[in-house]
Amino acid sequence: MQLRPIIRQDTRWGPTFAMAHRYFALQQFLDAEDEDIMGLLPSPACNRRLKKLHAELKDIESVSKALQAEDVSLLDARVWFDDLIAAHPTFVIYIVYGALFQTKWVSREEEIEEVLSGDDDFTEIFDELIVD
Repeated sequence: MQLRPIIRQDTRWGPTFAMAHRYFALQQFLDAEDEDIMGLLPSPACNRRLKKLHAELKDIESVSKALQAEDVSLLDARVWFDDLIAAHPTFVIYIVYGALFQTKWVSREEEIEEVLSGDDDFTEIFDELIVD
């Protein structure tokens, strides 16, 4: 086994996921009869929204952790992103925009605008940019 440092790759959503994850882990230990505590906690409606957000962030977290592995291929990444997009179609905007922004194609603003406007199929644009 090769020893190597663990690279901490914080993301913008990382602290949000950690906070929601910790809240739901501790929630089972909170006394529902204690009015002092209940006054500080989110409402049941807010809890439902938090659970939905936590589930979405958990999907992103698993893909993010998998991408940090040592033996990840481009095919693996493509499959994981395709599965993530299938589960959460709205993520396509962020994934494609992030990919375009992180590469040399960031100067091709018309492609980015097409993706963000939803006027064109993102896979065609992305595949065309990769070939260029």
